Parts: sequence; C-alpha cells; structure tokens
Amino acid sequence: MSLGKKRGSRSPDLRGAAASRKLANRGRMSPKPKQLKPPREALFQNRNATKLPRHEVYPFPNKSRKPVTKAAKIEGHKVFMTFVYGDPVVEYREMVWERLMRISLRRSGAWLMLGDFNEITSNLEKKGGRKRSDSSFLAFQNMLATCGMIEFPHTGNKLSWAGRTRSERVQCRLDRAVGNEDWHHIFSHTDVEYLLRWGSDHRPILVRIKTKETTGRRGFKFDRRWLAKEGFLETVKQGWENHETSQPVRLFDKISKCRTAISR
Repeated sequence: MSLGKKRGSRSPDLRGAAASRKLANRGRMSPKPKQLKPPREALFQNRNATKLPRHEVYPFPNKSRKPVTKAAKIEGHKVFMTFVYGDPVVEYREMVWERLMRISLRRSGAWLMLGDFNEITSNLEKKGGRKRSDSSFLAFQNMLATCGMIEFPHTGNKLSWAGRTRSERVQCRLDRAVGNEDWHHIFSHTDVEYLLRWGSDHRPILVRIKTKETTGRRGFKFDRRWLAKEGFLETVKQGWENHETSQPVRLFDKISKCRTAISR
C-alpha cells in the first residue's frame, strides 16, 4: 500500500485553465468564449444613449475651413476676396471670426468677403424654428463690424438655407457677400443675387462687381404704321446694305443696323 496521498483527477475547469496558460506561454492566444448577440430591442434602446453631444462630433477644427483670401486686379484696382466657410460648431466658428479680425488689422484696400458663414445676424434672418437670444448673434455682428463689412443690395430669396426640424421647416440666411468701405467706394454698384436652389440645401449667390450702374437696353417693337411713312423702305435698305467691312456680315448685325437706322 502506498504511503502517499492519491492524487484526485482534476475537474474539467482546472484542466481547461491549465491548457490556456500553456497556450499563452507559447505565444498563442487562448480561445475567446463565444459571446451571445444582444437582442434587437436592446440595440435600439442603447442607440440614443451612445450618441455623442454635438460639440464632441468635431474634436479638432478642420484646417480646410480656414478662410481663403485671393488678391486680384479688377479694372486696374488691386482687390482682396476672402472665401469663408463658418464651422458648424459654435466654438470653432468663433475661431474663424477671430482669424478674420486679425486679417483686418493689416488689410488695406478693397476687400470682399463671401461664402457660407453658417450664422445669421438676428432672428430677422430666419424663418421657423425656435427664437434665439440676442446675445448669441454678438460674435458674428462684432466680426462684421470690426472688419468694416457693409451689406450689398440683393435680389432673390435671401433665406439661402432650408432644412427641417421634427415639426417644421426652417430657413436661414447663412450665405452672404459683404464688402468694406473701400470696395463700396470703388465698385459702388456691386449687387448680389440669390439664385434658385438646385441639388443642395443652399442657394448659390451671384455677386456682380460693377463700378457703375448697368442700364438695360430698351426693347424694340415694330410699328406697322411705319410702312406708310415716306422714306421708310429706303432707310431699311440702307441699314441692311451699308456695312463698312469687306468681311461677310452676320444676319444679326444686319438686323441690328436696321433697328438703329429706324430708331433715329
């Protein structure tokens, strides 16, 4: 009879733990226990609980959203045009305003600023949605005033952006073009047109840069009573045939010449 104690057989759990340790020591991963898939109802219940606050969606400001300024010459005048995209996050959008105000300290000459600012100056520039406090507009208003920006005359629907909340439609004037005093002095008849919305939730804006007012051409209407007027046919013939050029004359130019001759 053996004097030592008889070793009992190890349980399956102990044997499995020992095998896992051996595999780990050999540099191999132990098999992971199979995880049960949570029920579909639990996924829908936790979806809203894991949603991040808006200010955490963009943890770092996007460098591509810096205002882009281009220098150019228009009719002999050196000008600066800054294309702006206001960050959707308020904190980062105010960083854009600070950058523009720093630019204004060393900017001299005609300066145009345009783009999607993602901000409005007051509740008058929105339709639908909850009313905002007046203090929420101060940062944007201060930037425009510090940079010396003045609005241009505009046509079309200035509520350039449209979206929906859960209960109603919201429209805001997020897009605009503004210029400083030097720009308004040189290009005094610059105007802005808000175009039709097409394939986007924003309306494109068209800026017409003009030093003087463009007068529209008066419409021409033919009066049948002219046919009885003496010398009318001779005037038309002279306008049709008299062109001081050896090159072939386009039909449009002949009609235009006749119109000028008749209108005298």
